[in-house]
Amino acid sequence: MRLRYVFFILVTLCILFYVPVEGKTQENNIIELKSLKVDEANNKLIFTLSLNELVKYEFFTLTNPNRFVIDLYNVEKVSAQNINDIDKLGCVGVRIGKFSPVITRVVFDFKNNIPEFRVNTQNSTLIVAFGGEEAVQKESPIAEHEKNEIDKNKETINQKSSNEQKEIRAVKKKESINKEIQPISQSNLSLAKSRDLSTTSPLRLEKKGVFISIGSGVAFFSDQNFKTLYNNYSFNGRGILGYFFPLTTKENLAISVEVDYLNDKGKTSYTKEEIELTLIPVILKVSYLRQISRFYPYISLGADYTYYREEYPGDFPITSTTGGKLGINFELGILVRTIDNIYIYPYYKLKSLNIQENEINVNLSGNEIGLGLMFKIDL
Repeated sequence: MRLRYVFFILVTLCILFYVPVEGKTQENNIIELKSLKVDEANNKLIFTLSLNELVKYEFFTLTNPNRFVIDLYNVEKVSAQNINDIDKLGCVGVRIGKFSPVITRVVFDFKNNIPEFRVNTQNSTLIVAFGGEEAVQKESPIAEHEKNEIDKNKETINQKSSNEQKEIRAVKKKESINKEIQPISQSNLSLAKSRDLSTTSPLRLEKKGVFISIGSGVAFFSDQNFKTLYNNYSFNGRGILGYFFPLTTKENLAISVEVDYLNDKGKTSYTKEEIELTLIPVILKVSYLRQISRFYPYISLGADYTYYREEYPGDFPITSTTGGKLGINFELGILVRTIDNIYIYPYYKLKSLNIQENEINVNLSGNEIGLGLMFKIDL
């Protein structure tokens, strides 16, 4: 029986460590959006997008609701964070997400009309100013020599792999088809209606959705009698189904149902006859998560109902003992985003459960450590 759990854990570990992690390849010459900052001065809002290398970009506006959009090409890494609760000049926040494999989209949300704006570059920095006396920007202000430098950088990126070359050719094809479409100003919003932000992808867990998870761990029990009859530890499997919903851009709440399974064999103290114990906890828990880059530390509190069954040798007066008991548990862990909506996570669980049978009290409280794999489906 134990070999089956060892095999289960080994398979789980193979799955977890086989999953490739974003950002581990092509470390050199990666184009990065490093930061997004906002300053307020003289009834203006000035946003600074800092990159380690200037890239080609486009900007335009959308309506219903009003949005100002900047598309950055070939940005491979995003360290900049969203900005919320600005509430100046009608701007309520800025979101950053992947629109396509080669386009990173920066969206400025406005609750009213978009004020006059201007987009400028300074070295590898993009500066977006709203408000003031300036005229509305009509075209992207990249100088000719800057365009030539960007083309050289793009050629260098194209040589990295055949896959990247295919992406660049697709972008060039798109540009040739849409070469007559100019960046959109406030006076010309008709073209913007054909481009929607509905596919913009915010940072993973910011969308509500359902998730499923499997995992396995090692449970350590406190009761000395249990250790004598069985072992100091037992292997445990888990399956979870739950629902995510965002509280803020960095904070999430999850409600889930977890079912665990533990089966262990031991021997009686004196006659050394084989006995078998099965525990099946069903747990309803609430989890709080906070995003830190690609990591999501979480804390969970749950109430569980544990079904238990202990089977004895055939010559015992009774063949088995069954029942159920309520308990509580507390869990800490950290989700690590790998690709798309797939996460791996280590966890630590502290549980409290006391069972009394035949005037014998058995303390099944203890600790558990393990690894899990989670997949989330956005709604």
